[in-house]
Formats: sequence, C-alpha cells, structure tokens
Amino acid sequence: MKPVDGRTMRGMDIPKTYAALFSRVDTLKAELAKDKRHPIEQAALFHLRFERTHPFIDGNGRTGRLTLNLMLTSQMAIRLSM
Repeated sequence: MKPVDGRTMRGMDIPKTYAALFSRVDTLKAELAKDKRHPIEQAALFHLRFERTHPFIDGNGRTGRLTLNLMLTSQMAIRLSM
C-alpha cells in the first residue's frame, strides 16, 4: 500500500501529493483551533480524520494514538499511562 498515491482504499483518503497532505493537515489544525466541542470529542474527531488520511507508510496507528494522548493530556490536564 503506497501512502501518497491519490487513491481511496479501505476507508482511507490518501492525498495525491505531499503538498496536498500538508495542506490537509494545516486545514485540520485550523478547524481544530476554532472548534468549541469538548476536548474528548475534539481529540476523537482529530484521530478519526488523521487515521483516515493515513499519511505514513508505517506507524499511522502509533502516531495517531500518541497524538490523541497528547491532545487529551494538554487540554484536560490528565495523565495517561503509555
């Protein structure tokens, strides 16, 4: 499975170019900054969209879970066991 080939496979929406990937991530970050939902809901939606984008050949799940934990610990001042 190639990560940047412009196809949609198994529920993934893979950008055609790295520029499109970076643009999508920037858009996602901007939308997240304006979002007024509860931090848990924000983190869950970010995780869903990140995993669907599938930007890396390997490590998407680990990166997504790490990002999810980072968002929750920074926004809610909670500790998660990693």
